Amino acid sequence: MSLQSGRAPGIDGLPVDFYKSFWSVLGEDLLEVVTSSLERGRLPLSCRRAVITLLPKKGDLQELKNWRPVSLLCTDYKILSKVLASRLREVMASVIHTDQTYCVPGRLISDNVTLIRDVLEVSSSLAVDTGLISIDQEKAFDRVEHQYLWQTLAAFGFNPGFIAKIQVLYSDIASVVKINGGLSAPFSVQRGVRQGCSLSGMLYSLAIEPLLHKLRNDLTGVCFPDCDASFKLSAYADDVIVLVNTQRDIDVLVNTVNLFGCISSAKVNWGKSEAVMVGDRLVDQLRLPGGLEEGGQGLVHLASRGAAFRLQFIQRLLTGPTDLVWRTLSCCILQRFGGLGLGLSLFLMDSKRLDASSLPAFYRSVFSVWTLLRKHRQEQDDSLYWLLQEPVLFGGLLDCPSWGGPTLSRLLHTAGVSTLGQAVELAGPRLDDPVGLAARMGVRSTRVINQLLKHWKQKLTGHQCLLLTDFCDGALLPNCTDPYPTIGLFLDFKNCSGPLLEPVDPVGASLEDASGKTLYKLMVKTLNQNKLNGRSDTPWRTYLDLDPDVKPAWRSLYKPP
Repeated sequence: MSLQSGRAPGIDGLPVDFYKSFWSVLGEDLLEVVTSSLERGRLPLSCRRAVITLLPKKGDLQELKNWRPVSLLCTDYKILSKVLASRLREVMASVIHTDQTYCVPGRLISDNVTLIRDVLEVSSSLAVDTGLISIDQEKAFDRVEHQYLWQTLAAFGFNPGFIAKIQVLYSDIASVVKINGGLSAPFSVQRGVRQGCSLSGMLYSLAIEPLLHKLRNDLTGVCFPDCDASFKLSAYADDVIVLVNTQRDIDVLVNTVNLFGCISSAKVNWGKSEAVMVGDRLVDQLRLPGGLEEGGQGLVHLASRGAAFRLQFIQRLLTGPTDLVWRTLSCCILQRFGGLGLGLSLFLMDSKRLDASSLPAFYRSVFSVWTLLRKHRQEQDDSLYWLLQEPVLFGGLLDCPSWGGPTLSRLLHTAGVSTLGQAVELAGPRLDDPVGLAARMGVRSTRVINQLLKHWKQKLTGHQCLLLTDFCDGALLPNCTDPYPTIGLFLDFKNCSGPLLEPVDPVGASLEDASGKTLYKLMVKTLNQNKLNGRSDTPWRTYLDLDPDVKPAWRSLYKPP
């Protein structure tokens, strides 16, 4: 079973581990009970009753609204909701728009962070007036009307039988409050999705989607130079950030939110909502709703976590889903770098030779982290698109030969020839016509250009040469959706070694598949290599004469309750 162990049980006191241990005995009986309950449209009493405990939020804890209620549900209820959630998860990405990332497989909260950060960076650097309004939904999960939720699911085209199963989970339910070590009398629950249920996050994303859909249709949004997309909002569950730069969009936002509240019982707490304005003109001309004032909050930065986050940004940018809402804006920023006109191909170069001083602060830090690791590219002969995007400068696979010195690289850069595709346009698919390339570079003699073309042809495989020929003959076209070239990440230690600096993965961590934990370990060892150099993994190894195969483990000192 995929349910996590160690979680608080519901009112019957039976934890997940109980069901895992005795599943061979209980499994068939539980299935019979669940089947019968779904047929009757009513769960057993223990499944319908939840224990509500309160977790503190931000603000004055003397006020009840600053506590978050969490429902402790019985494990048999969780098993049923987990089964339904696994089915609902399969279709979430096709129903929920890409700017909502909550409880949708393949989407991360870092997508929201990336989009908003880049919007602020570009707005500031290009003097584009932009306003960001962060909407705080009051008791968002608890205010969802059940009838509205069922109608929303039906409008999205969910099968009536599937909707009926979810309705059973919310039929005749009640809760008791855990307070001062005891339980209150049960009371009926008429609305809200239970925070603690596997379905609650996805149900809320579906419940708020009509509001977001209306805003997408009616808002003008914010546009940036050289970027075709219009950016209107970013959402993670009930945390919605709306992008505006006209009073009309603010008025549309207020009217839409009020209308949505009438049909769903949702309510915006303008007192907790926040706004950030980029541009002095907006501060003077725009009227913020509900007495909302401009303000902002800072973020805590830890070196290793911050570096790992930047690696995750690169991972997401290069290998993430094709419909990432912020990738267009990120590529727009990268293409302005150094006059190269390159986007994602910058990460195929030797980042230590790139001057990132012209980039926004975050992107400078991204390349700083990228230089800390040693990269190895696996051969990829199948993609015409990335073959044409292959850099011919600054340490790429087709970098200028050493005999050319910095002069040859400078001439190519000045001539706007940064990729193999640009070179093919001038020298032909077989790279055998130096006249056009020499003219573009302003070189009178073609002897040097012939040597350069010969150097490039020697670097290409036979299959890659065939791809170029088919491309120029019109038999093959580049596909921009081809996966990014596979890159392996390795620790780059300089005269440092020791048991605490052993490789995270001996064969290298694949950028595409590496988990956040793996990237974090890479950066911890990289940033602290001097401190960890030569240190033993435990001081007891010498005293106890431990075998090298014996590794330290926290469980020898810590026993879970």
